[in-house]
Amino acid sequence: MFYSKPPVQDCQSLLLQLVELVILSIKKQATLCTNTIAPNLTLKLSIPLLLTNKEPWQKSLQHKPSLTCVIQPPHFAPLPCLPLILPHINRVLNVTTQPAPKISIALCTYNGKDHVEAFLKSLIEQKRQPDELIICDDNSTDTTPDLIRHFASISSFPIRTYFHANRLGVQQNFDFAIRHCQGQIIMLADQDDYWQPSKIELLETTFLEKQAVAVFSDAEVVDKELRPLGYGMWETCNFRASEQAALLQNNDGTECLLRHYIVTGATLAFKRSLVDVISPIPKNWPHDAWIALLATGYGPITFRKEKLILYRQHGNNIVGGLKKSLWKDIKKGLHIKRTDIYSEEIDRLQKLITRARDKRLKPSFIFHAEEKLKFYIRRKALPSNRLSRLAPIFRDFHGGYYKRFTRNIGSLFIDLLQP
Repeated sequence: MFYSKPPVQDCQSLLLQLVELVILSIKKQATLCTNTIAPNLTLKLSIPLLLTNKEPWQKSLQHKPSLTCVIQPPHFAPLPCLPLILPHINRVLNVTTQPAPKISIALCTYNGKDHVEAFLKSLIEQKRQPDELIICDDNSTDTTPDLIRHFASISSFPIRTYFHANRLGVQQNFDFAIRHCQGQIIMLADQDDYWQPSKIELLETTFLEKQAVAVFSDAEVVDKELRPLGYGMWETCNFRASEQAALLQNNDGTECLLRHYIVTGATLAFKRSLVDVISPIPKNWPHDAWIALLATGYGPITFRKEKLILYRQHGNNIVGGLKKSLWKDIKKGLHIKRTDIYSEEIDRLQKLITRARDKRLKPSFIFHAEEKLKFYIRRKALPSNRLSRLAPIFRDFHGGYYKRFTRNIGSLFIDLLQP
């Protein structure tokens, strides 16, 4: 009967029953042991156009016409009728299968006894458990190593630990951890944050649904007791709605990421294919900014708008998340030697461009990075006489360089007012 050609109305009813059966099996986490589908595979169901009556369909299943889910190998018997049904589903519903990606978490620690237990607890509470956790401790002098060893002894998922005899520093420690990850997807983790229970699950879903090499999200800024401060990291770094729309439309974050750092490392996940591009991480680059920039030069990147982590502020953050006004930005900039800052930025951009060329990243990415480099060289070369700066600053402002490559208009005032 499955291979006959019924009327459209009967066919719709039949398809509805078949897909409901599959969804019911997925909800029960049943293992679909057939010649077509094996355990731990991802099912993608695309509803065909002949299902013209979409409203009852969506209402009865409470799903959109496109469904993606991961089947983990649990302890249920196979459905006896499935071998007969699956060929029909495969042909009529266009079912495609692909292995669920292995997910690695790269966690770096250093004297984190006050917060690391809370973070590890948030991993236990994940709806989608990681396939491995790589912990690299950077020669802690407190009880962090003991806490890590205890957690590794009771964890339900595999953990590999590395305890450095000598300090590597943040960038090199993350570089080490990333290179020791074996998963197809690598997620970065900080010892003092707290992950929302759906973080791994939602990021994995995004990778399955979109052809992206990296995915990131927003973060809820909280105090040291994990109490929300009322805003997220995107608000702190001024990741505007127009920038979000442009990135989603083009899957290219080149101009946005060259303008300012918007990716918090603990929200970032990327494919293992990127490791050879990003490693080694230079010491004078923030590791998350370096990875995010090279990712957008390598392939499409995207994001989720949910705040998937609690980004704890405790006074010892390497990169804080507290909001600052435009005036505070300008005031801070006026107390930093302008030429030193630009020399450091020029050095970072030169390293970025060299790596991009060596790894043959997108020509458009290299072009924009070179444009920013030239802009910073001009900024560094501004004359000491403030009146003499007006003309070159106006030319760059009129040419759109301040808008393309600086966080806000405060950079222009710094160039005007700094000695």
